Amino acid sequence: MVGLSILAASAARRFVSPRVRGWALRTVREVARRRPLAIAASVALVLLGRLVLLPVFGIPDPTAPDEFSYLLMADTFASGRLTNSPHPLWPHFETMFVLQQPTYASVYPVAQGLSLALGIKLFGHPWFGVWLSTGALCGAICWMLQGWMPAKWALLGSVIAVLRIGIHSYWMDSYWGGSHAALGGALVFGALPRLRRGVNTRDVIALGLGLCILANSRPYEGLLLFIAGAVYLKSAQLWSLRFWAPLVLIGGLSSAFFFYYCWRVTGKPWKLPQQAYMEQYSASTMFVWQSPREPEYRHRDLREAHLALRTEAQEYASLSGAARAIWQRLTSIGGFFLGPLIVLPLLLFVYPGQRKTRVLLLTVSLVLLGISFVAYAQIHYAAPIAALLYALAMQPLRRLTVSRRRGNRAAVWIVPAIPLIVATYSLLSLVVTNHEAPENSRAGFERRFLEQGGRHLIFVRYPPGHTAGNEWVYNRADIDRAPIVWARDMGEKNAELLTYYPGRKFLMVTPASSHGTLRAIR
Repeated sequence: MVGLSILAASAARRFVSPRVRGWALRTVREVARRRPLAIAASVALVLLGRLVLLPVFGIPDPTAPDEFSYLLMADTFASGRLTNSPHPLWPHFETMFVLQQPTYASVYPVAQGLSLALGIKLFGHPWFGVWLSTGALCGAICWMLQGWMPAKWALLGSVIAVLRIGIHSYWMDSYWGGSHAALGGALVFGALPRLRRGVNTRDVIALGLGLCILANSRPYEGLLLFIAGAVYLKSAQLWSLRFWAPLVLIGGLSSAFFFYYCWRVTGKPWKLPQQAYMEQYSASTMFVWQSPREPEYRHRDLREAHLALRTEAQEYASLSGAARAIWQRLTSIGGFFLGPLIVLPLLLFVYPGQRKTRVLLLTVSLVLLGISFVAYAQIHYAAPIAALLYALAMQPLRRLTVSRRRGNRAAVWIVPAIPLIVATYSLLSLVVTNHEAPENSRAGFERRFLEQGGRHLIFVRYPPGHTAGNEWVYNRADIDRAPIVWARDMGEKNAELLTYYPGRKFLMVTPASSHGTLRAIR
């Protein structure tokens, strides 16, 4: 794929006529000059681009435990509740990243769940919340970049963001999230350079909203981002009433909702749902310096899944293991946001000569350092710095443009080739991606039973070696009214559910990797 990307990019430059290239450049410059139009174009590219692909790839099916947890939250919010009463037979429904006591709820922050609930309310499906939030993210990245660099480079950076994470990525094609934290980071760092030039109520509101989104999506990494970015503000701004009044108002309302939500879910305003979950279930720790523990489990497979997560986190036990894990995280983060073709060359050319570049590098470095201390991390943990990475990626391109004017022949090819390579690589990755779930997967079974109609209760019996990523026991917010109920196989105790759910069809499924075998019980 790498070779095809380079070949296609070279062919585009070689065989497209100078007249067409000149017209395209003039059009891009005109769009970039009109900044609101550039932002709108970034949003439209994502929304329309993914809609065009919808007949080909369809709406994605959830597969990861985190996705099902967020979908439970969305279903709860769309039903007009913040949480759910625990089921009277809740031990049958215990699963990864879902609280059963003191209430039945997702363990995650609310930003992604609110967005998915909006998709349900507006379009009848939670994925449209992902679609809208990712479009908003790319528009916010364009707005952020406009505050840090000339308009044409801001548009180029946002287009690369659209191609890398907008139209096609696991942020768009799953329910894991990432777009909200990246949106919050873009709003915060889009407001900072504007506020440095002078306090404006609009920019303070953008800063406040960005901080609220970060607090309700990735609070730890968001805090690190703001600590590093705050040094860019002048002291005069920090003493301005016009700066603090909107910020305190927005922060106060957000904090009130945050504490109220925690109180409704965990019974204590200062206890997060994820904290309550870790106390009850987690065998691993949040940070590498904490001591692991092993709670009491009612299910063998649930215990094995949590111990597997702890084993993965124990890579940090040795210096070599920690260095290897950190390097893997850094390369996967860079490859996801910028692409394997350009991440290393671009970062090697970043020159921290300007104050703006130093602030961006400091912030990115601090957040990445903070993530390195997290025992178990995914790419979207780095979402708050997404816009900053695109800002840094534009710096070496701008330097190469100056080099081209001075007669550097390599720069003549590199500058226009990099956007073409990114576009080609992204388009080719669409071709090799398969979004269809097999018929014997969890999503396939559920789709088939919903089409058939009727009410089902499916027991899940895991084989030895069950992993945390192959979890099938997830349910709707209102379990009893759901057409399909998924429950853990508890042997003789299954009779409790057989009695509790008269009139349902009972089945047993045995998952194996991404598929399963199904048989009727009665």
